[in-house]
Amino acid sequence: NWLILIGTTISHYKITEKLGEGGMGVVYKADDTKLDRPVALKFLAPHLLRDEEGRKRFEREAKSAAKLDHPNICTVYEIDEVDGRTFIVMAFLGGHPLSERIKEGPLKLPEALSVAIQMAEGLEAAHQKGITHRDIKPDNVMLMAGSRGLVKLMDFGLAQLAGSSKFTREGTTLGTVNYMSPEQGEGAEADPRTDIWSLGVVLYEMVAGQRPFLGEFDQAIIFSIMNEPPEPLTAVRTGVPKELERITNKCLTKKADERYQDVTNLLVDLQACRRELEPQQSRVATPAPAPKRTSPMIFGGLAAVVLAALGLGWWFGTSSEPTIEAPPQYKLTQQTFDTGYTAQPAISPDGRLLAYASDRASEGNLDIWVQQVSGGDPIQLTSHASDEGSPSFSPDASQLVFRSQRDGGGIYLIAALGGSERLLAKSGQKPRFSPDGQRVAYSVGGGLRDSSVYVVPVSGGSPEKLETGVAWAGWPVWSPDGKHILFQGNDEETIIAIDAMDWWVVAVEGGQAKKTGAVERLREAGLSYSFTQPAWVQSPDRIILSARSGGTVNIYQAPLTPEPWRVEALPQRLTQGVAESEPSVADDGRIAFANIDRDRDIWSIAINANTGEVTGEPAPVVESDTGEDFPTVSADGKRLAFGLDRSGNRDVWVRDNMTGRTSALIVSPDLEEFRALLSPDGSTVAFMRGTYGNTELYVIPFEGGTEEKLTDGVSTIISWSADSKRVLYATNGLAEWNTIHVETGEVVHLLGDIPGDGIGSPYLSPDDRWLLFSDTRPPLGPGGGTITIAPMRNGAMAGPDEWVSLAEQSGRAWWSPDGNLAYFYSTRDGFGCYWAWRLDPTTKQPIGEIIEVLHMHDGRHSLSPQAYGLASDRLYLSVSETRSNIWLAEPVKPE
Repeated sequence: NWLILIGTTISHYKITEKLGEGGMGVVYKADDTKLDRPVALKFLAPHLLRDEEGRKRFEREAKSAAKLDHPNICTVYEIDEVDGRTFIVMAFLGGHPLSERIKEGPLKLPEALSVAIQMAEGLEAAHQKGITHRDIKPDNVMLMAGSRGLVKLMDFGLAQLAGSSKFTREGTTLGTVNYMSPEQGEGAEADPRTDIWSLGVVLYEMVAGQRPFLGEFDQAIIFSIMNEPPEPLTAVRTGVPKELERITNKCLTKKADERYQDVTNLLVDLQACRRELEPQQSRVATPAPAPKRTSPMIFGGLAAVVLAALGLGWWFGTSSEPTIEAPPQYKLTQQTFDTGYTAQPAISPDGRLLAYASDRASEGNLDIWVQQVSGGDPIQLTSHASDEGSPSFSPDASQLVFRSQRDGGGIYLIAALGGSERLLAKSGQKPRFSPDGQRVAYSVGGGLRDSSVYVVPVSGGSPEKLETGVAWAGWPVWSPDGKHILFQGNDEETIIAIDAMDWWVVAVEGGQAKKTGAVERLREAGLSYSFTQPAWVQSPDRIILSARSGGTVNIYQAPLTPEPWRVEALPQRLTQGVAESEPSVADDGRIAFANIDRDRDIWSIAINANTGEVTGEPAPVVESDTGEDFPTVSADGKRLAFGLDRSGNRDVWVRDNMTGRTSALIVSPDLEEFRALLSPDGSTVAFMRGTYGNTELYVIPFEGGTEEKLTDGVSTIISWSADSKRVLYATNGLAEWNTIHVETGEVVHLLGDIPGDGIGSPYLSPDDRWLLFSDTRPPLGPGGGTITIAPMRNGAMAGPDEWVSLAEQSGRAWWSPDGNLAYFYSTRDGFGCYWAWRLDPTTKQPIGEIIEVLHMHDGRHSLSPQAYGLASDRLYLSVSETRSNIWLAEPVKPE
């Protein structure tokens, strides 16, 4: 029998025991002899892979599942086939399935909600990747042993292989019809709402101790699912809150359109229900163990420019690394319960007070609030019409410094429990009190590309620039002894030199800063740094920071070796949520952090496009839970094209602005489509297809139809010509610019004999006589680039002697409809905003002062640099909106 495998070795897996058997196949425990770890091998039953289409479907589904990286999803390591035996290699989980726990009777309500919330969190991560489970049931929910309630979802992708998108398949019936949705019974394709139905069935069963749809045989159960309502939870079990019954009933609505439309909204309701059930209930996070030591590996530089995020990796350890004990477990307690933006937390050194920025006052701006960690009503410290944020406590917790946007921005001081505010320094952001309470360090400059660190005495006096020896520095963090400052910076003047970006340490008295070497080892650790200020703690020295792994952001700690100030070991994860950021640490080790949810939608605003005068208020036009970007609009404003990742990857969507009808133009489950650019006449959408750094160009009619490939080599789409006949694109690593005629395929090289290195984002004027682009060639200004205009001569760009330089810029620039205004995105005021230059119609020389087009300085919203959907009377743009609350992680003492 091919299933008798105990004691044998398959590939490099030595099979040790049988764990279970079912219709899908057999599961064994095995030792991974290469990596010295226990794994689970699931051998698939041969009948599942008899036809080639089934095999391909399985491989596609399994590869998608292997990309999932989430604490509530069982990790898939690989898929392999040896001697005709197909198997999946998964993490070995020491625990028992939820089905065994349910056999013992109904779960306590807090326990049932905890399991349901973690299931929803895992499904949320999968759905964001475009992966539907299709077979949620208690057997596929693992309760981890010794992990204080951690839940893992199993078997992503296998239900499709088994044909469980329908209730029956030829010659057999499935044993999990109890958890299948009505639309599956009708033979419809499963989508995320199917998983929501199944989760509702499991939740009902955990609470009631019985399934909602019963029958003596499968057909009877199917009839009940399709036609009968479940018995109310409040009638089955006493003490069940009405809200929990409402949530369950909404999951089990038979029409999918009336159910929760996404698991994120379900998750919000489940979490609120848990808070109402047990307001003081906290959850305990079990940090992931530190990865095993690995020999150093060498990686090349990053392949793309990062404007909004700085990658952070760690050296693999050496014998000289500091010793840090295994990280503690943390009890997590939610501190704020706002529906808007409450973030940027600071916990006082003694751990008694918590300060943060919040828009809860409902006046459209951020204020500084303070509350006791032990409870009580929060105190509103500031009430200015401008935003305030980035609070930092003095060592004795008697004072706070913060950033205010008033009067052009500045650093202010206030008593921690209220009082008058005092200006410490003009301009500046991200202030931090020194450990001795005598000084404040802060950044000055628009973003990090042209920023410097300054130190100002709390008692008053002139700020002094911190000499670091690097081109720019920002976002300072004091060492615990007050002798050094950690900052983010770059030792080259252009942000294009991504390898030069890093965390640095410099003595407070100044001198040559020392590079920690973090960025160059980004990929070694498999983490990217979440762009927020960290905390520096001692005994031993280590950095507490937020970092991203896949789609999740968590709090980590990483050792920092003193002199030469190197991060020399892999980080240890301290929390296991989804979006945990902005850590602040008290002396007793408690960590305050923000749980942040960011959503990106397409907005529009009424504008006179030829003057830059805004005539209305910005408002959402296209909203979803997955994020839209790159809006482009036809010249008459009637049609819109944009990117949307609702299917789990980027697709092309369109909108008829006259009717509001929005629909998918191209949806490719296995391919990415980037940067959907609508032609000025609204007839055609151009887009890129492939993977980042390896894309080809296509066009497709706005109304739909057959797509046509424009290029065969690696190409990056830039813009359309004003007559809608040619697409501008770049090749050879953006060093060559071309236009291609969409009908004839004729290619014209725009640059002539001009080298293309360091210039990009070309945009032809409405009369095709001028080219607007970004010039980042040396020598550079402090912003690392300028908006530049060049005349066109016989289809090619004129030489540098005829160029007109307009302004520093950090994002794409685009023309007004009449060609006499150049719009651009810039952080020149410390925030990403839209500006414009008025141009001479004949020479394109700038006239007058820069026009302020659109500011969005509130902490909850931010503008995208890639917004150029401009019609004559309306601007379409991508806006990110942030919702967040503050949590507290308290170390749990070992029992």
